[in-house]
Amino acid sequence: MVIGTVKDYIENIVIKGNNRKMKKIANVKHLRYDEKFIDETQELAHINFKSPNNSRSYEEVLKDTLQGKLGEGGLKESIPNSRFGDGIKNDVIGIMDKEEERIDAKASMWDGDDDTLPKWWNIGRNEKSGLCSYNNIFVQANSNNLDTVVKLYINENNYDVFLRWKADAQTFESYICKGNFDIPFYYNVWIAIKNGDCIEYKEEA
Repeated sequence: MVIGTVKDYIENIVIKGNNRKMKKIANVKHLRYDEKFIDETQELAHINFKSPNNSRSYEEVLKDTLQGKLGEGGLKESIPNSRFGDGIKNDVIGIMDKEEERIDAKASMWDGDDDTLPKWWNIGRNEKSGLCSYNNIFVQANSNNLDTVVKLYINENNYDVFLRWKADAQTFESYICKGNFDIPFYYNVWIAIKNGDCIEYKEEA
């Protein structure tokens, strides 16, 4: 890659080196060595794999379960005096802003490069049922068990956890759109932000 000027070079370093598009909330590297965490993750992965609606391999289930548990752990650690939910209705209960919220955390591992971050809040599909993989969020929100859904990214190189979006659970389903190609669904972040139903978090100055 040819850099035209010193300014170009510096800007390239800043963009590549710092995750300015998101707010860092925790580091969960220590959980990799926590025996209780490892045991709980393996047990949950086994339960998820045996679910009648599961169509994924055990390796895929284990990966998804691990990143989900890491995200929940990081979110809980970032919120003082918070507690875990029951894992079905909600993941973490605590005060993110002003009032106590029941939160569902959706986490993805990522390579740490801002340029590879998805532009949209992409969502998969359960291949057996054909339903959106966030279907439980819709159910729990409609049952008044859930207030907020957050999207987290975990840097796979150093296990820093970043908060990117926080969405209102009650209106979440109304922003779900059908995607194209290999992305079955997505949450329309930009319209939700415009309507006041989603917040985008960026690095604090």
